[in-house]
Amino acid sequence: MPEGCLLLQSGKTFEHITGGYIHAGFHEVVYTEQTKAAKEKAIEEDRSTWRVSSTMFTHFRYNVNCSPLPQLSHLYNQEEAKQYEGMTSFDILMTELDATNMVTSN
Repeated sequence: MPEGCLLLQSGKTFEHITGGYIHAGFHEVVYTEQTKAAKEKAIEEDRSTWRVSSTMFTHFRYNVNCSPLPQLSHLYNQEEAKQYEGMTSFDILMTELDATNMVTSN
């Protein structure tokens, strides 16, 4: 990251309101053997094993329509943006939770 900049990971609702112009970021946390080895080495060297992560999740109110914003229509392809129409913030959240097996589909 360049100094003085802030990295933001866009979410699905942001992807929807921009008609797909900005894509949602992918986030995954993985604990690998290399991570385990680095932790064990830090312990051996009497170094801190703390990891600080400042994560902020934001959501629109559950009933907000997250269709592409007409004010941004100059950024997105009208035909491609149709796939983002008609979903509320709650619909998007439940789709993501279902995809990650955090809820069951009805």
